[in-house]
Amino acid sequence: MKEKYRNYIKSPQHWKDMFNKFYCWQSKDKVPIKKIKIDRKLFSFDNLVDKKEVFYMMANFSKDIWMPITVNEDYYLLDGQHRLEVAKALGLNYIDVIIEDRSKITFSNKSIKFKETSMEDLINL
Repeated sequence: MKEKYRNYIKSPQHWKDMFNKFYCWQSKDKVPIKKIKIDRKLFSFDNLVDKKEVFYMMANFSKDIWMPITVNEDYYLLDGQHRLEVAKALGLNYIDVIIEDRSKITFSNKSIKFKETSMEDLINL
């Protein structure tokens, strides 16, 4: 089950390009996993690591969808705790990250209207 990868799996470029479009995010390759710090108060979602989810991700692992984790400038994990656990379980020493600079995020007072989309419309995209 656990295939031993060397020590790093590069994330596909399209993930990095998606984030790099925005000035508050910057991608960085091959960051030592030991450098990643955990403070649950900073997580995007307040959920515990689900071992079943980690196992599922490992069983269905594909380098084509290996998405970087998100950290802040001090390398505290913001999003991707399951991906980080998968990386550790695979024996990786390095992981690609998206660094979020919250000082560059601006908010607007303008309300946003979302178009309602049916499940059928989503399926037929």
